[in-house]
Amino acid sequence: MFQFLIAKFDQTPDRTVFANGTPVGVTNHMMLLSAGVFDITLDGSGYTPTTQSITLANTTAHRPAIVVFT
Repeated sequence: MFQFLIAKFDQTPDRTVFANGTPVGVTNHMMLLSAGVFDITLDGSGYTPTTQSITLANTTAHRPAIVVFT
């Protein structure tokens, strides 16, 4: 079953989002991933934190997991 994730980053342009080093989408858009544990990072530099570890489980399109980079 797929899980839903949004990686928020307020800077433009949108950045590529990586889950365990694999590109999975872009910031500020819904992404579908399998359930599991992931290290989420963004393309480029100039954001914090540099990585976020999350466990994706029990999400829905209306209640996605959200990680925020600044």
